[in-house]
Amino acid sequence: MRKSLLLTLALIAGTLALTLGASPASANSSIALRGAERGVASAGVVTFGDQPRLEIETITCDVTILKTMATSIPKVAGTLFGKVTGIAIDRGTAGVPHCAFRGFEVLTDIVPLAGRGPGIHRELGGGVLLYDVSGGAPEEWKLIYDGFQGVLPEIEGINYHIQGVRLRFDLSFMGTRLRCLYEGNWFKLIAITRGTAAILRIILGRSMFRRFESPLLCFETYTSSGELTLRPGLTIRLL
Repeated sequence: MRKSLLLTLALIAGTLALTLGASPASANSSIALRGAERGVASAGVVTFGDQPRLEIETITCDVTILKTMATSIPKVAGTLFGKVTGIAIDRGTAGVPHCAFRGFEVLTDIVPLAGRGPGIHRELGGGVLLYDVSGGAPEEWKLIYDGFQGVLPEIEGINYHIQGVRLRFDLSFMGTRLRCLYEGNWFKLIAITRGTAAILRIILGRSMFRRFESPLLCFETYTSSGELTLRPGLTIRLL
């Protein structure tokens, strides 16, 4: 995705920002995220696969995820430290599609859900649709801290997951239109190098989405993988 578009989406993330209070922190009890004050965008190629090993069907798309984050995270597993506010899908155009698909069906759309329906969306140009998912149920699209990697005080990564992800894959199979709804958690690692975080990795082995309220022709599960770039990059330090 173009760098100018990333900057635009980062500004949108800031305008959608939530006020997330941080608990008073004692020495070395929290992780500070400098640069997250106005919202964070993570952008890259995301792949969804129907099975961890078979991969009969795969969907690959340029995705940008807009989030609000607290400026510090207590080092306590299960802590809420932010929320996804928007998802941008770069579908490209009819002549130059940006979503690759391999399978028996034809992929027509990927739709992030807020509650049981699509998030309110708008066209950003060039086939990019931005979906606002901030109006979903309270348990959806939440950022939950899981732990850190490395040895204190030089941590090498922050493990977290996005709780309550809901997506719809619109497919066409032998003339039949399928709306396949999935829900689950997106497990991720914020990689840290010398106190700076610029890369976010989706953990393939743990990120699993299961079918709900969908025809049996839809695959039962999808896994997810990918590497995304953070905008802005974050400075990480211990409090």
